[in-house]
Amino acid sequence: MGILFGLSGLLGIGFLIIVVIVIVNIINNPKINSNNKLFWIVLILVTNILGLIIYLVVQDKNVLK
Repeated sequence: MGILFGLSGLLGIGFLIIVVIVIVNIINNPKINSNNKLFWIVLILVTNILGLIIYLVVQDKNVLK
């Protein structure tokens, strides 16, 4: 039981790190205007992994590099 809780905690922390990286990328991206930045950030925070996947598919491919 303990290993499953530890593994889920690591996955949660990993997901949180990826979300923070993507949000920082959205804020620092000059190609996205401020209204769209707000839209993407709210979408990612509200829909979690679904919004993150949509952003990574729709936007440029260098987000996680």
